[in-house]
Amino acid sequence: MSKHVVSLFVLLSCLCFISACRKTDYPDGFPKIRPIQIKVVENGTPMEGVQVVVSYSDRNLAKWRTSGFSGADGVVNLATRGFPGAPEGDAVLLLEKRDPPVKQDADGKYVAGNTDNQLDDRYSDPEETPFKASIPKKQNGPIVVDLGTETVSAE
Repeated sequence: MSKHVVSLFVLLSCLCFISACRKTDYPDGFPKIRPIQIKVVENGTPMEGVQVVVSYSDRNLAKWRTSGFSGADGVVNLATRGFPGAPEGDAVLLLEKRDPPVKQDADGKYVAGNTDNQLDDRYSDPEETPFKASIPKKQNGPIVVDLGTETVSAE
């Protein structure tokens, strides 16, 4: 084989590899999502292990579950159906904290913890939660949810 044929083959292989790496397996009708963070605090102190579920007012967005758990720094990296990111839109934030938040069952599958919710039950009720938010198209800093003051703000 000539050098040109080998070079062309290598170039085409690289392009195919890059194309395959960028491919997503989004389901049909999946909304456009972007990286979004929420920070859960209580009077400024980060809260770990809080599950945040975004409940959109738009029915087309509501069918795609967007959620995540807060880490030690209180930060939640939202994911939609397991894909990192969240769609833009108006929503209420539903919060629960269980210890442990998830556990492994006998088959090694991850399931919700069996303990009672440690937060106010209003926070997990879409009709009563005080946490209303507009998920932005572009985020400059995390959306801060303060359980102590029951407020939502941008950091």
